[in-house]
Amino acid sequence: MPEGNEGSAASSPPEYQVFDPRSAFTLLSAPETEAPTGSLERNLALDPMPIIRRFYPPLPTDTPNMLFNPAHRFIRRTNPHEILIYTDGSCLSNGLEGSRAGCGFVISPHHKLGFRLENLGPTGESHPQTSNRAELRAVVAALEYRVWQGDSYGAWTRLIIATDSEYVVLGATERINRWIQRGWRTSTGSAIMNQDLWERLIYYIKKAARPIGFSGPPHGTSVAFWKIPREWNGEADAEARKGAQLEGRQEFQVMSGMMV
Repeated sequence: MPEGNEGSAASSPPEYQVFDPRSAFTLLSAPETEAPTGSLERNLALDPMPIIRRFYPPLPTDTPNMLFNPAHRFIRRTNPHEILIYTDGSCLSNGLEGSRAGCGFVISPHHKLGFRLENLGPTGESHPQTSNRAELRAVVAALEYRVWQGDSYGAWTRLIIATDSEYVVLGATERINRWIQRGWRTSTGSAIMNQDLWERLIYYIKKAARPIGFSGPPHGTSVAFWKIPREWNGEADAEARKGAQLEGRQEFQVMSGMMV
């Protein structure tokens, strides 16, 4: 990781970063300013825990391109109210000192983003750069990027996260409720790794489930996870690898897409 005064005004990230020069920008903000009704913990306590399901294609051989049309979003061919996002994480020298991790997500054929995994989490605590953390952070970044209940083209009722990370898919769909019941402990009493990002994932899934009106009555959007082979996730993987090569970033940043 490059050393230096990352937090200084001279080297701090700009408020706006070009995402797609033709139509979009990314606004960076501190996590504590993002939660709409106060602290993240308060939001988690107010809303019931949603059911987070796995997505299974009609046939095991069905690829994302077969099921989702690459238009202004990746839109389900048989249901225009379902969309897909690709996410991935990458870590150079994973598990070793000096590891460098990056995250990537692709929300349409023209909108993709890769960024360096921050050294600090949303609670301000330091965390090691690992592949698992990068994969989870990529999902959180994609969900926080915009409102996912719909856009000017119409409403969405389900968002499918396509990832090759078994850690993310099993954690989100099978293990997270048990972790919460045990106070974020494993069955042997050990602390759950990346609890800060798992809590933030829950928050954004709850946020997506809140009813908002887009082209019709207010509705929420459910989030499902599709475990895909690595070779189907090439674009998100490429963005994550690019992100791992970027200069180290200290502070956690909320990324909000503008005009996306």
